[in-house]
Amino acid sequence: MQKLIHPKYEVEKTYQVTIDGLINDNEISQLEKGIEIEDYVTAPAKVKLIRKNENRYTSFLEITIHEGKNREIRKMFEKLGYHVLKLHRIKEANIELGNLKSGEYRRLKPYEIKKLNDYLDRNNI
Repeated sequence: MQKLIHPKYEVEKTYQVTIDGLINDNEISQLEKGIEIEDYVTAPAKVKLIRKNENRYTSFLEITIHEGKNREIRKMFEKLGYHVLKLHRIKEANIELGNLKSGEYRRLKPYEIKKLNDYLDRNNI
């Protein structure tokens, strides 16, 4: 399963992100195209705005990436001028993680193992 975590295999990871500020469509587009951070440009991300809370001045999004470099999501939003308030991985490949806390794990169910193997085969991983 080493292939699941190595960036070269481009396994998708989906996160729920809460940022300070109200993100706009142009900034979402930038995330979807890739953003220059440090010495590289991030791969295009899939971004879904869930909601904006104008009273709290926050935005809640789902973002899917496949590189997963160190603090990549935080750096992407920082480049746009936002601070990440909460970041929680909710999906790895095609497996929903549920409400696992940081450092926690769970055993995969037999149907999830099959689903994961199908994903790996379909993506030549």
